[in-house]
Amino acid sequence: MNKDDNFLYRVTYAAAFGSYVNTERETIGDLDIAFRLEPKGEGEDFKKRCDLKSDECRSSNWFLYKTWPREEVLRYLKNKSGYISLHSYDQDIEAVESGEKLVLFTSLIVSNNN
Repeated sequence: MNKDDNFLYRVTYAAAFGSYVNTERETIGDLDIAFRLEPKGEGEDFKKRCDLKSDECRSSNWFLYKTWPREEVLRYLKNKSGYISLHSYDQDIEAVESGEKLVLFTSLIVSNNN
């Protein structure tokens, strides 16, 4: 997905946390994954690309329509699984950092605009 230009956001960080990585628990609930996304562009050109991407959204929900470029990535990651719970790292940092975690992916993005 990070290399696919059809997606307008890239994953820069993903880590499993919660019951999946807690070795003291006998049962596993859902698979909690913390993530960070980063836009693959900026400025007016990126805004235009987001507007075009939003036109692909088939929902009548205005908020979903406006956030579709980001939501599309999250839906791809979740893959319609009822067992995967996605958590924005920046919004759920306390939950992610309070226990064990298993870093699945981290990426250092180097800008080509140097």
